[in-house]
Amino acid sequence: MNDYKEFETQSILQQPFAEIVHTSIEELRDFFAKTINIVENLESKPIKLLTYFSLIESIAQDVANYPLREQHIAFTNFVLKYQNSYTYLEDVDPVSLYYRTETYIGKEFNLNNLDDGMKYLPTHEIICKTTEKLKQKLISALGTERAKSYFQQHRYVDLLYRMRCGLSHEFSSSHIALSTIMQEPYYQNCSRYYLKNKKIFQDNVWKLNISTTFIKKLCENCIENYLNECMINNTMPLPNNTMIRFCELSWYNKI
Repeated sequence: MNDYKEFETQSILQQPFAEIVHTSIEELRDFFAKTINIVENLESKPIKLLTYFSLIESIAQDVANYPLREQHIAFTNFVLKYQNSYTYLEDVDPVSLYYRTETYIGKEFNLNNLDDGMKYLPTHEIICKTTEKLKQKLISALGTERAKSYFQQHRYVDLLYRMRCGLSHEFSSSHIALSTIMQEPYYQNCSRYYLKNKKIFQDNVWKLNISTTFIKKLCENCIENYLNECMINNTMPLPNNTMIRFCELSWYNKI
């Protein structure tokens, strides 16, 4: 059913619009704060992260007016617009990019310049130099346009959305940080043991770890800045999430 019926409506506004906006913002602020406080008392890190990601998306998808496709763009655009705590979210992660593209760049490039005993933040000088070197290798191997498509997919903000999808679709916790000291994303060398063809193998790889604290702070930062913008501009928060949305009448929509 694609036809939208126009129902007879009447305005029941009985108080100044600015008061309604202010009340709505404060109610949402209270809702988000209470939800985050409840989640913080949970022991399960995957459930914590799923909730934080859902809170971010609850606003991000509304800001984009609930697109049927490319929801990840709505997520990344929202995070980049409303967070102001981290300077590197648009930067490229060299580790995941390396493992994704190592068949193209050959053996002359590797991650041996990273010290196995170190934990590296995305802003570390060695990480930044590794990123630039890898990007140049990929441009030479694949051409500028194709290489740039890989760069886009491996920005930190895009990896956050990929992490959100892994949690949602697979309940995957492989990149959730075990450390309670490192609150920002960090790289660490780790040993893997896995079964293949009825044999057990072991190797060492570099891994990007994301803490629940980092996602919580990112969530709070985005929400606060979004609500502050609504207050300054005197605009209703979540303006597209209304009772006239088609999903309020039916869960079934043609995609």
